[in-house]
Amino acid sequence: VMFVEGAPSNEAYLLKSGRVDIVRRNRGKRLVLQNLEAGDIFGEMGLLLENIRTADAVVMEDCTCYVIDHAELERQLGESPRFVQGLVRILSGRLKRMNDRVVED
Repeated sequence: VMFVEGAPSNEAYLLKSGRVDIVRRNRGKRLVLQNLEAGDIFGEMGLLLENIRTADAVVMEDCTCYVIDHAELERQLGESPRFVQGLVRILSGRLKRMNDRVVED
């Protein structure tokens, strides 16, 4: 487990290799919110909102990650339109998947 729901959020991670699941518990059931692979970013929500972790990050396959702290995130957001575009694309995709999931249930 890389981090748990409710823990302080001090960094985000860019997954270079491996697999990580983002997991929450609901009424005693384990709910996998995301299956992440190389190229995905996670932990950004708590970092962007300067808040606590909203889910668990569970390593499913040995992984290598780049660590992005708050200062680096702010620098990238201010200096790299490509980074911002990529982050918006990732977050929009997640929102769409969640919307689709709500409609399916």
